Amino acid sequence: MGILDRHILARFLWNFVLLFAALYLFAVSVDVIINLPRFGEAAQKMSPDGKSTVMGIVRAILAFHGPRVFQFYQYMMGLVAIGAAGFTCVGLVRSRELVAMMAVGRSLPRATLPIVAGAAALCALQVANQELVIPRLADRLMVDSHTWAGVDRVPGWPVRMVADPSGIRLSARNYDPSTETLTGVYAIERLPDGSIGRRFEAAAATWDRARGLWMMESGTVQSPGTIEVGASGQPISASPAAELPVRIDPDALVMKQNALYAHMLASEDLSRLRQGGVIDADSARRTELSRLAGPAISLLMVMVAVPFFALREPHGLFRGAVLCAATTTPAMMVALLMMAMSLPGIPPAIGVALPVALLLPVAVWRQVSMPT
Repeated sequence: MGILDRHILARFLWNFVLLFAALYLFAVSVDVIINLPRFGEAAQKMSPDGKSTVMGIVRAILAFHGPRVFQFYQYMMGLVAIGAAGFTCVGLVRSRELVAMMAVGRSLPRATLPIVAGAAALCALQVANQELVIPRLADRLMVDSHTWAGVDRVPGWPVRMVADPSGIRLSARNYDPSTETLTGVYAIERLPDGSIGRRFEAAAATWDRARGLWMMESGTVQSPGTIEVGASGQPISASPAAELPVRIDPDALVMKQNALYAHMLASEDLSRLRQGGVIDADSARRTELSRLAGPAISLLMVMVAVPFFALREPHGLFRGAVLCAATTTPAMMVALLMMAMSLPGIPPAIGVALPVALLLPVAVWRQVSMPT
């Protein structure tokens, strides 16, 4: 990479950082203004003396919004990259640097290649962010500012008759995601003929990640028998039990409570849940494939947007910005919608790849057709 390429790439990345920081700080400021009392309560709980100070509120804001910078990057990388590409090209045009490069025989597609390469690096970073960083912060990202009060975890909730692929319906008085513990556990097995089989009860059940099972505390299992007659008049027998034979793991329980949790899991976890039959196979497969198709669409949108700003003669930012926004924003929204929705008769792999296949020739044509 030559001096000119490094210079253009550095300007593009610097513009990306500035624009990303400005948008993120604006979003944080709006949330802080709306939920300032919540952050005051959080500062009191986080303070050793129980007092809310200005520095305590600042620490509470940083504790809540700090991890969300990675989530913001995941959602906004494509649009911010388009904006950074526009600012970079306009700066090169106004300083006549593009004119100088064309004068020595460098074409506009070659001159703007570092911008495309920088966007590709940002897309690769987006994939790594989704697979390595966000899954580790999923518990903290699930807590919104309306319920957060200095505790970086999702509050517990009751579990009501969650169906397991084995035919068992799981219920619990409360599930605590921070300890992965169910309390007040009750589960019934529905047999293929519609009758009720075994019944499980336990004071609590904790997920054993090494064994992939729920380990019950003071658990019992009741099976149809002849020892004791229950309240319904059906003969039952009860015996101690230590394991709850369901395949619903903590990730699946959180996904049942909040569908957005699937977008915070790594592809490996989604694949495990899909193969276990815990979640819808088509939806999980579509989410897995969109991890690659989404960044690819962002890169193609940058390639489409660059020719609006990289021109042979000086021009204003407004005209190019309006044309770029009118073209790329609707195209990106339609592409993302096509990836998210289920198309009748079309497999998830084809449905996710279709927007990329449609945008690829357009992006290549936009690059090669730049007047130079």
